[in-house]
Amino acid sequence: MSFCCSTPFLLALVFSTAFCSSRWLALLWLAAGVHELGHLLALHLMGVRVKRICFRLSGMELQFDGRRLSYGQEALLALAGPGANLLLCLLTAALRPSLWQMLLCGCSLTIGGFNLLPALPLDGGRALRAMLLRCWPEQGERILCGSSAVCGLALAAAGIYFGRTQGNLSLLAAGCAIFSVLPGKKLYTRRKNRYNKDSSER
Repeated sequence: MSFCCSTPFLLALVFSTAFCSSRWLALLWLAAGVHELGHLLALHLMGVRVKRICFRLSGMELQFDGRRLSYGQEALLALAGPGANLLLCLLTAALRPSLWQMLLCGCSLTIGGFNLLPALPLDGGRALRAMLLRCWPEQGERILCGSSAVCGLALAAAGIYFGRTQGNLSLLAAGCAIFSVLPGKKLYTRRKNRYNKDSSER
């Protein structure tokens, strides 16, 4: 298994280390690590071998062997990360909670909840994509594109508000990131061709 990191990810890591509290940063990265471990565990349970892991701003990008996942498996893989965050929060709440344990629970719920938004490249968008292409391959592109655009607009609007009132531009950056990866026709043409091929084989 090989690893790589994108330049934007490394820059974000450097800036967060320089400007954030070490304790807050540790809680945030712990919650993010549990999220990504959820994806890896799901792949392991599916019997898929991971060949390469690349860390990007949008999360961990996995490259695995040539095995083709079903649409249901793709949806479960996407939801495994937020599910791991929810499990971490439940386990933390079951213990005698301290302030830092509650903060860890909050970070975990924030990461998991944010990733459930129905927009690419988030896990919620990936799960929705798999379900749409399984049930409505022709309309899936338009539905997901509209869902991603609505989420991007909402995040950008919230980011502008919080940027003006609190100086926090993270939501604005997230909204712009969603707009930068709105579903493209070529991607969906390939996915629909795959759907049609799978349907003819069944």
